[in-house]
Amino acid sequence: MKLFTDHSFHIGEQHLRQGKPCQDYALSGSLGRETAYAIVSDGCSSGGMTDIGSRLMTLATLRALHEQIPSNDFATRDSDIARDTYLESSRLNLRLETKDLLATCLWAVVHKNEVVINVTGDGVVALEFEAGMIIKTFSWQKNMPYYPAYRIGGMDEPFTENHSDNLAPLTIIESVIVTPGGDVQLTNNVVTKGVSVREGMRGIVYTESIINTALGNLRTVALFSDGIEQIDQIETVSAVKALLSFKSVSGQFAVRRMNRFLQDVKKQGRGPIDDIAYAVIHSENKETDHVNNQTTEKSNT
Repeated sequence: MKLFTDHSFHIGEQHLRQGKPCQDYALSGSLGRETAYAIVSDGCSSGGMTDIGSRLMTLATLRALHEQIPSNDFATRDSDIARDTYLESSRLNLRLETKDLLATCLWAVVHKNEVVINVTGDGVVALEFEAGMIIKTFSWQKNMPYYPAYRIGGMDEPFTENHSDNLAPLTIIESVIVTPGGDVQLTNNVVTKGVSVREGMRGIVYTESIINTALGNLRTVALFSDGIEQIDQIETVSAVKALLSFKSVSGQFAVRRMNRFLQDVKKQGRGPIDDIAYAVIHSENKETDHVNNQTTEKSNT
């Protein structure tokens, strides 16, 4: 398999009107041979300088993932522990407050025939296969997601108390969307799962095969901030599909797709209400997909 990565982020209408910076950030790239990463962080609007916090969160996560390369065991909690250590070090060195680091953390690593996904906070994960798509949305009650900085700042207990009236304040909605035609026997369905506050605070980890699944081989892994759910008059599934409709995966393919998407929705008087960010890992079969990709490159540019 050949892996392609890219990422993009854009300020939302609310922050634009208020004169605030974009508080979402994303990164993607390679961790070595047959290994690629994607990271998205969403800063809390009611926090401090969380535009800085989201960037530090992303960079601390990347450094932690690099440390996992020798073992190739990205499914452990070691990366979270290392990330928090680097985040706290950055806070002290830059003399920031805990409120400046209030940002979510979503990351994914594709290594050989496996993908590992880690979600701490809210956002959306999309897995696009040959014969369909799985979209997972993560939403906390009261619009109060868990931020890793709470753990660093000793704020876990107050956070738990704020959600004490709900046994499962984190809701995960998984939508399976099967592509019409083909030999796949699955049907479209939606499953909703409630998650306890303690489990949600630990972060949700998924490890899945990227080959020979019920929907075929995995083509694309994409992580989104929750801004994808706040596009004026555009449903989340439609927005996800539009942002994954790549004509080519060369160069800054996610940036191109985001720019075109924003142009299209603004023609209808719509656009992102909140900041929006996404990071993508796309895998291709070297023998077949790369040839097909070359035929569409010219039309994409």
